[in-house]
Amino acid sequence: MESEDTTPSHYKFVTGSHHHFVTISFLSCRPKPDCQLQPLVSIIIPTYNRVHLIGETLDSVVRQTYSNWECIVVDDGSTDSTDKLMGFYCEKDSRIQYHHRPINRPKGANACRNFGFKLCKGEFVDWFDSDDIIDSNILSKAIEIFQLNNKLDFVFFNYQVFDGILKDIIIKQVNKSEDPFIDYFRGKINLATSSVLWKKKAIIRNKFNENLKKSQELNFIFQLYKEGYNTLVGFYINENGYFLRKHNNSIVNKFQKAEPGYLYSNIFVRNEILEYFSRTLHTDVQQYNKLDFQKSLRIYINHSGFLDFYRILFKISCKNKSLANIKSRIFIYKIILIFSSRDYRLNEAISELFLEEFHLNLD
Repeated sequence: MESEDTTPSHYKFVTGSHHHFVTISFLSCRPKPDCQLQPLVSIIIPTYNRVHLIGETLDSVVRQTYSNWECIVVDDGSTDSTDKLMGFYCEKDSRIQYHHRPINRPKGANACRNFGFKLCKGEFVDWFDSDDIIDSNILSKAIEIFQLNNKLDFVFFNYQVFDGILKDIIIKQVNKSEDPFIDYFRGKINLATSSVLWKKKAIIRNKFNENLKKSQELNFIFQLYKEGYNTLVGFYINENGYFLRKHNNSIVNKFQKAEPGYLYSNIFVRNEILEYFSRTLHTDVQQYNKLDFQKSLRIYINHSGFLDFYRILFKISCKNKSLANIKSRIFIYKIILIFSSRDYRLNEAISELFLEEFHLNLD
């Protein structure tokens, strides 16, 4: 291995009136001479305006004890100094690549992930986020498991959530399971994007839904399951694989703030799962997703700017006997959806919940 340079470097990046100070403790490690005997792991990272965070993420990638990896960073159109920072990392380590999402692909992390997957050359794929930290030993442990059992299609592991600094752990997610797909669908474990290492050939025909802003990993795994890949063989590693960062611009925070696109994504995915498992005996999966579906829908309704108008119209419709039956009320509600540009093609399910909500409010 070549000599290592662990001296911290300090950089200032200016974006408009904003100054980003980034400290890089870059471990300049080159692959070992015999690393080509090891299978290549592709780490795919979408990013957008994360110049203040992605350096720490890339440092954690470079610190891997497993050396035969490629890291493909796909920029979703950053307006900060991400390109300058990435130029530094690419120059320091040839295993790191920097690409921009093609203009003919829709904006969003999922389009970046799909593009990165198209570019990757690894036998194994690790989806990662540009604000999280990967454990330095997890790839070594995961590849060792794969080499002991060549019938495995994926391995999955635990993760921890931290707030601000890595020492402030607020959640420890344990993903122990003998039936990971079903346990994930019923909420017993959480196979977050970065908590699974996939064998590439097992997911070669699957893509992330580029219209989703949330629940993309849930939809990704559900599509695998639905298309007949429910026989994929996984193995649980009882180790912490990565650290998930909680901050104001994270997907979880945007969902909790009731941003419509994030709510819709979760509603859409949960509805698909409900429809599929309604034909199975997995009643616990149905119940869990129904509750989550209804929760998201209620949040959406309560944050709608048209809510007061809905209430007034439904009070009028309830007083009018000719509009008192449910079919007429659903018809009126659908008209409102069209005028408010909020027809999410879930009319029947939304209408049922909406009517239930208004029934409670009108009593």
